[in-house]
Amino acid sequence: LTPTQKAQLKLQRQDRNVALNTALKEARNAVWEAAKKMRADFQTHTTEHYYHLIMQTSRVASTKRRPSRWNAYIHKEVGNMNANLVDNEERKRVSDADVIQQLSTQWNAMSKEEQIAATDDVLEELKERNENLKKGTHTVAIQAFHDARATCIIVTDALHKLEHLHARTGIEALLFITRSTTSSYVQPFVFHTSGRLAEFVHALTSSNMSEFALKMEGYCLSGIQGVANNYVQGLVALKKDAASLINQKFQDVCVRAPTARLYYVNFEKRITERFGVVIKNWPLKRFCSPGDICSRPELDVLISSWTSGSARFRSMSDPEWEAWK
Repeated sequence: LTPTQKAQLKLQRQDRNVALNTALKEARNAVWEAAKKMRADFQTHTTEHYYHLIMQTSRVASTKRRPSRWNAYIHKEVGNMNANLVDNEERKRVSDADVIQQLSTQWNAMSKEEQIAATDDVLEELKERNENLKKGTHTVAIQAFHDARATCIIVTDALHKLEHLHARTGIEALLFITRSTTSSYVQPFVFHTSGRLAEFVHALTSSNMSEFALKMEGYCLSGIQGVANNYVQGLVALKKDAASLINQKFQDVCVRAPTARLYYVNFEKRITERFGVVIKNWPLKRFCSPGDICSRPELDVLISSWTSGSARFRSMSDPEWEAWK
């Protein structure tokens, strides 16, 4: 980024922080007013107590419902009804009011022991099916996709709870979801509770959240060898791009021999002395061919410098060239 762009980003962050702090202050004031009202209504604790109680109350459910015998009975009987249908006869559904009314009458007429005996086997089947829904492996890609999409919708609600938890307590959360097989259609998904985590990932990996998710997907699909191969291929491509860019800049400037070959070793003797061309503002500590650079960040800096024109070749005038010799 240029200094101007960095300054603009800094101003944008400052404006965003001011707006955020203002919104937080208004929200806290609203919570404080609610706490004052609770103090007036209950009169058993201080306003501060009710304030902290509001801000720190957990809203995440900790229990899950198990399949009931009534549900098991419905599942069994509707299945039996549909198994006995003749051709072209409409299938029965658990959403049909008449079906539920009929089954309810039968269920209520049964004793407790009869209800248990009628549903024991089906209840275990439902439990196994629920476990399979949670942990079973899909063999059909489209089925896995729909399962993943439906699960992500459920996860989205949990993510809202994490956002609320972060707002109440400052706890941070980071989530990446990627596919592990090429037959899956799921795209990478990223969630983080604050920009601090995005800055952390960038500082750690030199990648933004989306780039890191794609790298994670690549690793899950091909393993460490695939990631290494992709890195090497990217590095080779950067070396080629840098060499091509610098060579083109040299050809544009070398008017005394437009087809001269660019040499990096003994540059002054083989280039400046022969063609009167000097190099200005080489951005790296070591002057060498791009092919000898094995650092991606250095290659990025090199390409950026030559693209922007901060690094450049200059053809000396004849008097200047003679004086240099």
